[in-house]
Amino acid sequence: MRRNRQNRHTKLTKRDLQTISISLWIQKNGYLVLQYATALIFIWFALLKLTSAAQVDLLVNLVSAYIPQDIVMPFFGVWELLIGLSMLRSGWIVLSLKLLLAYFPITLLPFAFTPQLCFIDFPLILTLEGKSIISHLALISGAVVIGGRQHTKIIELKV
Repeated sequence: MRRNRQNRHTKLTKRDLQTISISLWIQKNGYLVLQYATALIFIWFALLKLTSAAQVDLLVNLVSAYIPQDIVMPFFGVWELLIGLSMLRSGWIVLSLKLLLAYFPITLLPFAFTPQLCFIDFPLILTLEGKSIISHLALISGAVVIGGRQHTKIIELKV
């Protein structure tokens, strides 16, 4: 009986302490890392579109059927730049989320209107464009997590 009590109070190993230290750092800084990484990726996407270095993607092709491409590319580039820049400042996260909420359904348009260009074999095997759209969804999801964290901080400060 006495041995069981002693086993519960065993000392932490050096590896345990390192794991705890890393976990605490991630808990403290994880959202900030996600926020800046997401911002930088959106800024990078924007710069590719604004400098015409990006290949024309499905979304631009889809919209270009109705609006000239030389208008569409800069428009989406500026939109993504605004998303990225607004994510860099914690006070502007709400603006970023609003821009993202409008961007989200537009991102999915190629799945709805040109599924043959998004899938090699529906629904599992994606083309490069389809994979790009899915990666955008992951970025948008990360931004939503960041936005949720910001609102939690505001609520904690007011309570």
